[in-house]
Amino acid sequence: MPFNAGAFAVGKDFDRPLGALIQSEGTWFMRAQTKDRQDMLDVAVAISGQEIGEIRYLDTPSSCVHLADGVRVVFRIVGAIEGPGKPPMGALAWSVDGKEQAILLNGRYLTVVGTESKSFSAERAFYSRSWGAWLVGEDGKEMASDPLFFNEIGRRGAEVA
Repeated sequence: MPFNAGAFAVGKDFDRPLGALIQSEGTWFMRAQTKDRQDMLDVAVAISGQEIGEIRYLDTPSSCVHLADGVRVVFRIVGAIEGPGKPPMGALAWSVDGKEQAILLNGRYLTVVGTESKSFSAERAFYSRSWGAWLVGEDGKEMASDPLFFNEIGRRGAEVA
């Protein structure tokens, strides 16, 4: 999958806004905040690959590859939409009102803007096991025909596609 090198930049993971994609060791993470008791924690959560759902705490900023300014990601479904039912970890799900999408990770719904949401059904959600991320430029056009990454969530979790 060839991408223009200008679609990526190097910076500090902690400086990226919530929802930003960060690449580390071949895995794409989403910059997010999660709640632990009453504390909000700054984290990066794996949203691709075999370690989907892995959490890295951002206590000390470190260098990372991220999408360049003006480049954004669009999540797309490439397969069936299932439900209502209980989505597996790593599935892309729709909120009860259908207005939000989130990834089910470690029992929490992480929205595509990097925040946790309670607007999703744990047992009766609509979801997709086959989804990926495509890069889109400032002009709104796809930057490549192939996805940046693609997840095929099996019955036991993520599989590399």
